Amino acid sequence: MKELKFRSKLCFIGEGESSIAVFICVVSDALKLLAKGISRSSSGDLFQARGLKVVGRFFGRALSSVWGRWRFFVALCWLFFGSVLAGALLPKEASFFVEEPVFVVGDAWLAVFRIFFSNLVLSAFLMVTVSGLVFFAFSSTILVIRGMTWGELLSRSTTGAFLTAVPTLMFEGAAYVLASVAGIVLGFSWLRPRWVYGEEGLSRVEALKKAFRECLWLYVWVVLLLAVAAVIEVATLAAA
Repeated sequence: MKELKFRSKLCFIGEGESSIAVFICVVSDALKLLAKGISRSSSGDLFQARGLKVVGRFFGRALSSVWGRWRFFVALCWLFFGSVLAGALLPKEASFFVEEPVFVVGDAWLAVFRIFFSNLVLSAFLMVTVSGLVFFAFSSTILVIRGMTWGELLSRSTTGAFLTAVPTLMFEGAAYVLASVAGIVLGFSWLRPRWVYGEEGLSRVEALKKAFRECLWLYVWVVLLLAVAAVIEVATLAAA
């Protein structure tokens, strides 16, 4: 009963909100409860308790940033994965598919780093997020193009290759969606601060600074998801 009361102060879930939003909120609150419980650990485990408390607070804060933009996240998930489906159904005559460089797996960890660096810096940050900072609509447009490229790539694959690529698609796609959320928040912050920060009365400069801080927390998940996607991609390439 006490846990429920404590949780109610952390997060308010209204009727009709999506299951994704509820899940994010519950996990975020669980991490905060974990951090609170760890703070009461015995003095003999003080060093370990402090480390776990910091980790709990860190990821709790990062999850809160996603929860705060869950509507953007859900809408862009539909947009990206819908684009994947559209790309898979696209007639080959209308193809705009461009072959991406294939990373030959020699040193596995080097291949992981190269794929991770390319996806993080070039695809997620520069193409999706920075484009949104310039103008918010660019971010979602790039997201659609990447989704359709993924879809067309999958449509050209054998059944076995398709099934092995799905886990990479899920992690990489979620990372690009969060990168797009960051780009849209940045783009709105200088164009119309009230669209992202309501009635806080922030100036464009103040809203942009706040958006940058918020996007740093969103990028915690972008980095983690792309790292997992890179490991899965190299593992599937090596097993092929």
